[in-house]
Amino acid sequence: MKMYQKTGITIIILSLICGISMLFLYERALQRGDTSLFHQEKIQQLFEKAIQDDLEERAKGFPRLFVAQPGSSSSKEITIIKEDTVITQKKDEEYMSLTFEEKSNLMLQYFLHGANPLNIQTFDSIFQALLQKEEIELKSAICYYDGSQYVCSTHEPIEELSAIYTYSTKLIRIGRAPEMTLQAFYTPSSFVFPVYAMWIAISLFVLVCVTVLFLFILHRKDKKKVANASFLLTNDREWEKDSVEISKNFYYCNRKGAVYKTVDGQPIDKALLSGNSNILFHALLQSQERYLSLQEIDQLIWKEDSANADKRAQLIKQLRKQLSPIKEIRVENEHKKGYRLIICS
Repeated sequence: MKMYQKTGITIIILSLICGISMLFLYERALQRGDTSLFHQEKIQQLFEKAIQDDLEERAKGFPRLFVAQPGSSSSKEITIIKEDTVITQKKDEEYMSLTFEEKSNLMLQYFLHGANPLNIQTFDSIFQALLQKEEIELKSAICYYDGSQYVCSTHEPIEELSAIYTYSTKLIRIGRAPEMTLQAFYTPSSFVFPVYAMWIAISLFVLVCVTVLFLFILHRKDKKKVANASFLLTNDREWEKDSVEISKNFYYCNRKGAVYKTVDGQPIDKALLSGNSNILFHALLQSQERYLSLQEIDQLIWKEDSANADKRAQLIKQLRKQLSPIKEIRVENEHKKGYRLIICS
């Protein structure tokens, strides 16, 4: 099995294991979310309690303001005055139909809206304190609509909150004005990773698909190469004649100066050696230790004990070049004392 095949199969196996693990975590989180993990009803109750606690805290200054009703009781409006803040409420039919308690609550709401408006960061702190008291861990954001714009406790725009957070509370209207609303968006902390796990699993699936496609293309390329090489070499009807097996799947024919690489008994690569290159290769092959000293090479090729170093280097370079079609066979320098033939079968 080739290196790229081993690498590809390893990537596929690891990706599948990781992907299945991520999906398992995601599924378990969903199952827990249907029972005790999300506490949706409890969170809604805590959210409403946080609103009530915030209103009570901000309403502490309400008794110090006074209501001015200029003129007679037939006045068409009443005014709430607190220092330099003036809030006017028209005495329309709806107002006149309210009970005393409802009118007081109405005045309170107008005070909270205009004179002492909601601080979203303070409210978020109140909500988080209630959650921590109940030991509920949430990644949350609070948004308040004041009639003209949304004010949120996080930097994400209101349009993206539903996509970022998994759940949200019911929209709560504060007081009589419909535009005064609060809503919490949240994701249980233990659910944040499983949500990302789904996207990790999808990414790993894409990686597996790309790897499989990559392996398929390389396999087709190798198969085509083997087919073409086999066709060309098998036309040489006498490739096995005088050839000897020098290692598993490798054959050498001294008469032709040819080295063959085979797969399933069929030649797929061929290196042709000429002249002194063939002589040197044969000598390296015959050397029992696969090692020839510089003096032995000089004596073999040039019939002398010491030849020109440049000539010897040029011969080695030529032999390596002619052997290059077969990557598994190479000539290596033996500590500058000679050369050794390496065959990786």
